[in-house]
Amino acid sequence: MAEEGEWSANANDALNIGLVRPTEPLAFSSVKDFEASVQKTTKEWKPPGELHTSFETQDGTYEIRKGSLTDPAIHQLITRVEIFVPLFIEGGSYIARDPEAADPWKVPEDAARWTVFLLYRKQPVADDAAQSPYTFVGYSTIYRFFYFQAPSPPASPAADWELPKGDFEITDLPCRTRLSQFVILPPFQGKGIGARLYKSIFEHYLANPLAMELTVEDPNEAFDDMRDLSDLTYLRTVPEFAQVRVNTDINVPDDSSKAVPRDIVDSDLLDKLRRKTKIAPRQFARLIEMHTMSQLPASVQPSFGVDKKAKPTRAEAHQYRLWRMFAKQRVYRQNKDILGQIDLPERREKLNEALGSVELEYARLLAAHERWEKHYGQSSSSGKRKSVDEAEGQGLSKKARVEDA
Repeated sequence: MAEEGEWSANANDALNIGLVRPTEPLAFSSVKDFEASVQKTTKEWKPPGELHTSFETQDGTYEIRKGSLTDPAIHQLITRVEIFVPLFIEGGSYIARDPEAADPWKVPEDAARWTVFLLYRKQPVADDAAQSPYTFVGYSTIYRFFYFQAPSPPASPAADWELPKGDFEITDLPCRTRLSQFVILPPFQGKGIGARLYKSIFEHYLANPLAMELTVEDPNEAFDDMRDLSDLTYLRTVPEFAQVRVNTDINVPDDSSKAVPRDIVDSDLLDKLRRKTKIAPRQFARLIEMHTMSQLPASVQPSFGVDKKAKPTRAEAHQYRLWRMFAKQRVYRQNKDILGQIDLPERREKLNEALGSVELEYARLLAAHERWEKHYGQSSSSGKRKSVDEAEGQGLSKKARVEDA
C-alpha cells in the first residue's frame, strides 16, 4: 500500500500539466498564444507543395498544389488536417501517423508512395492587406502500387536483360494509382469545386506515362456520382469513343440456354479505350453501359418519365434486348457468388431485378449528366463554372473498406 507521501507526490505530478514531453506536439495553447501565432502568418505565406494548376470561379481564384508526403511541410500539414478524415469520411483512417508506433509523428516508411493534392482559395482580404489570402478548401491523397505488366509477344525477355542494381526511386516504376482520401470542407461543397479537383488529378495521371490505371478506394454515393459524370464527360471527348455502340447485326439466339453473343459491343475497341483512358475495369464497364443506354431509341430507353412511349419497332426492340444482354453479363459476373447458389428460375428473376435497378440508376445519372453538360458549357464560355449540386453531393471520398470501383 502506498504511503501518504507517495500519494501526495503522485497527485502533484498529475496536476503539473506544464510538464509535456518535448517529443510530443502541443495539443492546446492559450488564446493569446494562438492569436500571436496567427498574426505571424503574413501575406507572403504560401501553402506547401508546388503549384499544380489554378482556376477561376465567381468567389475567387483556386489553387491546386501538389507534393509528396516525404516533404516535411506537407507531412506537417496533413497531420493537422487529417482530423477531418474521421469527421467526414465513414471509417476513414490517418495516413501521416501511426498511433501504434513508438513515435506516432514520425514520417511513415511508405511516405514516398503518397502524393498529396491541396486545394486553396486565394482571395485577398480587403480590410487587412497583411493577412494571408489563402483559405484551405480541401485535399486528396493518392497512393502508388507497383503495376505488374503482363508480358506481350514475344513473352521471353531478351537474353541480356538483368535486374536493376542498387537503389531506385519508387516513382520511376510503373504504378497503379489509388485515390484514397478526398475531402472538400462543407462551406465549399455543392459548387463544382470537388469536380475540378478530381478532374485535375485524373488529367495529371492520364498524362503520366508511368501511371497505368487510376482507381478509387471505396467511394461513397456522392463521390460516385461526381466521378461518373466527370468520367463520362471526358470519355465523350475521346474520338475513338464515338465508335462505341451496340452491334445490331448480331442475332439473338431463341434458345435461352445457348451462350450469349460475345461482341455485342466491340471488345477489342473497348480494351484499347480502357487502356488509353486508364479507367479501372469495373468503372469503365459501367460507363460503357451508361453510354450505350443513352443511344437507345426513346421508345425503349429506360427513364423516369411518366409520358406514354411510342410502340417500339422490331429493330428498336432488338437493340434494347441486345443492350440488356450486354449489361447482364457484368451484373452477373459481379454477383455470381450469390446468384450461383440459387435455382435457375429464381436466378433469372433476381438478375432481371438487379438490371432494372441498374437501368433506373443510369437514367438518373444520364439526366444529371445532361444538366452537368449544360452548366459546363455555359461556364466554359465565361471562364467561370456554375454550381452543380448533383455532381458534388457531400463531396467526400471513401469509407473504410477497400474496393476497386
